[in-house]
Amino acid sequence: MLLNSITSLLLQVTSFICGFILTKSIIGHFGSQTNGIINSIGQFLGYIVLLEAGIGGAARAASYKPLATRDYTELNKIFTVFQSFYRKLVIVFIVYICVLAFAFPYISNTIDEYWFTVVLVVIIAMSTLAQYAFGVPYQMILQSDQKNYVINTIQIVAVVLNFAFSIILIKLGFSIIVAKSVSSLIFILRPFILRHYAKRQYPLFYDKEVIKQGYKLPQRWNALGQHFAFFIRTNSSIVIITLFLTLKDVSIFSVYYVIVKSMPILNSALSNGLEPFLGSLIAMGDKKLLNKNFVLYSSLNTFLTALIFSCAAVLIIPFMGIYTSSFIDANYIIPLLGYFLIMTEAIHCLNIPYQSLTNAFGHFKQTRFGAYTEALINVALSIVLVILFKLPGLALGILVSVVFRNIYNFYYASKKLQIISLRDYLQQIIFLTLSAACIVFIGGFIPINATSYLEWVFYAIILVIIAFIICSIFFIIFYRKQLFQGLELLKKILKGFKK
Repeated sequence: MLLNSITSLLLQVTSFICGFILTKSIIGHFGSQTNGIINSIGQFLGYIVLLEAGIGGAARAASYKPLATRDYTELNKIFTVFQSFYRKLVIVFIVYICVLAFAFPYISNTIDEYWFTVVLVVIIAMSTLAQYAFGVPYQMILQSDQKNYVINTIQIVAVVLNFAFSIILIKLGFSIIVAKSVSSLIFILRPFILRHYAKRQYPLFYDKEVIKQGYKLPQRWNALGQHFAFFIRTNSSIVIITLFLTLKDVSIFSVYYVIVKSMPILNSALSNGLEPFLGSLIAMGDKKLLNKNFVLYSSLNTFLTALIFSCAAVLIIPFMGIYTSSFIDANYIIPLLGYFLIMTEAIHCLNIPYQSLTNAFGHFKQTRFGAYTEALINVALSIVLVILFKLPGLALGILVSVVFRNIYNFYYASKKLQIISLRDYLQQIIFLTLSAACIVFIGGFIPINATSYLEWVFYAIILVIIAFIICSIFFIIFYRKQLFQGLELLKKILKGFKK
């Protein structure tokens, strides 16, 4: 988990910095329209993931026990079924790419750039196609065995190479078609490297006899609800904007979305590998250690959420003012959009421990109601509110659906799994509310009139120091027991390094 957390943190930071600079370069050289097209194509291509039907979550849940006991016979059965499914999915994806390529210019109202858009769809799709054809089954095994650090390291290298080549090509005056072609070639290499590494670590091979015998993954179809809800929450927004607003609105939303999604880098580092870790504890039947680690993780996650997103609420609009100062073809300063997306991501971060817990237990069937209802609320409210209030309305619809899912997942973890109590949940909400209120209130007295990134960083450092002190005081009040547990764990980690 330590290796997973460190490499996840590095990946989050690298992705944010590279994406931050690359997005500005694309908008600056090609305009908001082109940036909107690229993001919209990515979202439409993402819809093929719906055909996975939750098999990834079911495969990971089924893999925890054979990996913990080193039962490679059972593990290879899971791998074979998973790979067989993806071989069929690749064929469907190729057909989908062809249909989308010729239909997207009509969907996005870019008929005047028909062949440009068609070629762009095909180029962007190539890396995803390679991932499905060669990488996903091996990646699933590595994730289940808590080896996310391998996946993260390979991804860091790919992100850096993509950034370097893209920036150079754009600066030299090459078209976005050329830049995206080189980008796809870089990411196409990633699944082949993963495949090579996994085959050296595990005795994996495609066993036709397993398919003939009709071996089925447990909970495969029941995992669909979780998979579907997560996909809708993360992929429906840009499609809705494409259909009901404009491509410039897609660009505006995507800039805010990328920045907000990059904020919880510490939360992501902490949670990286959490699900397989919990799954291994469940497989070993250690309920006491499971409860202890879950509460400790949840409290640390709440601390980071309060610290990061409270500061973000104060700093995001001044930051956007600097970042978009050179963009003259659209208005990127929409405070309500930023605030609603920040609250959405904060609630999502609070939800990570509960979702990881139910996934680790393999309780996909039992939590279908929450998954389907979240997806329904998300789509229905987003469509209605985007028509009435444009981008802020869309963000509000997403926020309501995430709040519902958080409450539902807590209820399930408390009543069905008996891992967390109502007192623990209320303690979490009160801690977050008090900390955020104090930070935002004090932040209002800091005159953030930055005109450069250096000035903004100066004000941000002051705010983060104040916020850290506030969160620490409330953490000592609300989570004293978990504080001592965390310090004890840190001592063990340091001793392990010394050895």
